[in-house]
Amino acid sequence: MLVAPLFDPGALEQEVSVIDAEYRLLMTDAQTLCDAAQLYLFDGAPALRRFQVGSRAAFGPDLPSLRQALRDFHQRYYHAGHMTLALQGPQPPAELRTLAERCCACLPPSRAVIPAAGLRLTARGDAGLHAAGPPRLRLSFALNDPYRHDDGWPGVFRVLLTDEADGGLMAWLREHASCDGVRFIDSWRGAGAAIVAAEFTLAAADPALGARVESAFFGWLDQLCALSVRQLRHYARLAWRRFDGQTPLDQLRQLAFAPPAPPRIDVRAWRRWLLAFRREGLSRLWISEQEAETPIRTRGFDLRLAPFAPVAVADPPPTLRFHAGRFPLLSTPGFYPEELSAPPPLKRGPDSCRTMPVKPGPDSRCPTPLSSGENSVRRSTFRPVADAGCPPRFHSLPSRFSRPVTLSHIAASGTAVLTLSPAPGGFLGEVTGHVLQAALRAPAANLAHGGGELRIEKQQGVWLLQLSADNAMLPSVLEMISARLQTLPTAAISQGQRAWRHEWRRERGDIPVRRLLSRLPRWLSEKSRAYDGAALQPQTENHWQAVLYGGGAGLRQRLARSLQHFPSILASPVLPVTATASASVDKYPLTAVSSRAAESPMAATSACSRFPAAAPVPAPAGTPAARHTLRQREGDNALILFCPEPGGDMDARLAWRLLALIYQPLFFQQLRVEQNIGYVVHCVFHHTAWRSGVLFALQSPHLGGDALHQRTLAFLQQMEQRLADMPSALLAERRATLWGC
Repeated sequence: MLVAPLFDPGALEQEVSVIDAEYRLLMTDAQTLCDAAQLYLFDGAPALRRFQVGSRAAFGPDLPSLRQALRDFHQRYYHAGHMTLALQGPQPPAELRTLAERCCACLPPSRAVIPAAGLRLTARGDAGLHAAGPPRLRLSFALNDPYRHDDGWPGVFRVLLTDEADGGLMAWLREHASCDGVRFIDSWRGAGAAIVAAEFTLAAADPALGARVESAFFGWLDQLCALSVRQLRHYARLAWRRFDGQTPLDQLRQLAFAPPAPPRIDVRAWRRWLLAFRREGLSRLWISEQEAETPIRTRGFDLRLAPFAPVAVADPPPTLRFHAGRFPLLSTPGFYPEELSAPPPLKRGPDSCRTMPVKPGPDSRCPTPLSSGENSVRRSTFRPVADAGCPPRFHSLPSRFSRPVTLSHIAASGTAVLTLSPAPGGFLGEVTGHVLQAALRAPAANLAHGGGELRIEKQQGVWLLQLSADNAMLPSVLEMISARLQTLPTAAISQGQRAWRHEWRRERGDIPVRRLLSRLPRWLSEKSRAYDGAALQPQTENHWQAVLYGGGAGLRQRLARSLQHFPSILASPVLPVTATASASVDKYPLTAVSSRAAESPMAATSACSRFPAAAPVPAPAGTPAARHTLRQREGDNALILFCPEPGGDMDARLAWRLLALIYQPLFFQQLRVEQNIGYVVHCVFHHTAWRSGVLFALQSPHLGGDALHQRTLAFLQQMEQRLADMPSALLAERRATLWGC
């Protein structure tokens, strides 16, 4: 592909169609528009405004000319002097180098490359952008020469900026109901210069609120210059720990540009790097849903910009706190032992269920959480809150214990990990999950400074509370969490509701296939399917289950006692998940989803009934198919077809995983390469909302939901004969690949 691409005319024509469809999709993507507007506000490099996406109009109708232009581009740039290969693996450095030399031996040798002149970027001013989503203030800075010499400081800066611990910038902003979140954006790089930004999600679309956030941010910047070597070293360790928790591919991408933190802490270099963050070089981008009347075209996108005049405020800068290690969580007496070891991070693998404690074995990538164990204690109730078009009302309740908590234990070496989640089949509402995140955000950050980790996040469609800490402090942390959740502060409830509204808005503006995938866990939940969207009904209680991975019998007993105080958290009327039309077909256990403007609901049909005898699919009694439709005004059409495994035993799951492994390349080859239905063609073994199965996902700019469904079924029908004719050696190879995953 790199040395001698074919540039086949038919393949070029297909790619032009796909790129054009992607471009039309990006024209309405809020994040893309924000990034284009940010770069528009800087001068100093033509590439800041150059069209870099591609479209059918930009490529032109003359296919031979396009092919020749591609050949010229390839000959000019695709040689060793313009390319860098980054490898990451368990092999020793010498072996990695041998692999690299072997892979690159066929590349054209380096030719003379004229080094690019150093850039000097300058900010042009401020602007307001009309874009969907929550109100945001993006403060952008041009980093010129210092950026080239101090690689690694952006990673430390990111950790400092996003630190949610008590006494920090974000804790102060949340306490004053000003900000709901922040992120560090590394936007653009080139010839020794870069553009970075701090983007704050505001609690309201009020410019005065944005001015107070900006004032607090610059006060925080001033205090960063006073950080000691010990403090910088501590935040650098946190940056490396965050890096260790990434997937190998994300690690490789980051290392290809810069290390997560400097290899050596130099306070003078840190202060020199911070000089770029000054008001004189600042560009403000105010992002809101307010109308703007000035159309600007840049980077191929039409932006709706308006002048933005920042509001002047005279707030004194807050006095903030920075840390160098241990951090006291609330006022828990004797929380920290004399010596505190830092546990390794909870890994984020490509399959998110790796973060859950699992049974060892060939199917550990998609485990079923354990529900039985040796210890049981009385447990609290948890009433979930489902989504709706308006936020529900919350009431803090005293602890009530209607069913014992089951604490399962998996013996393992290393740092102990405790996972709390709804029992299998349970459904924890989106708003409830976000409120939990808000209530425990500061304790989680505090714990990170002490070497532990607390996560409240949704994995595979299920909200989890996952805790990792030193064995001596784990029960105390659990007690602290229980105390924090006994009575939820109003601020946490408000923050959780806003976070849910922001996510709901983002989901509505996302590409169709992602909208469908985000809705799938709710549609699969029995509790969420019980509502017809017409009336409110009481919902049954949802109970917690707990799994301890690692630790000894003594720790297990202490945690079992601590779980007796885990509270009932929220209760409210349960509102309908969605008011969209739905229907059932009672023959096969499928879930199908389509998305298209003004399209009638699509029925899930009998594709799975034709699977080979090696993977039977009898429809379990009482497990009907379901169909759901999302509507949108314009854009692409999308389909996801989810085929759950027929049973819960290991043989059925392995058979389903083997089918997904066989289907995956063939499905892509047939529908993406040969039929060119669009740029999303995906088949994978999928685990979500306590269900596992084969998932097919398609998105097309020119085919409707019914057509996508029929082509998927046609593929499965063809696979019936193909599976029957598959040589035993090839099947054994696929099985060996599965066991090696």
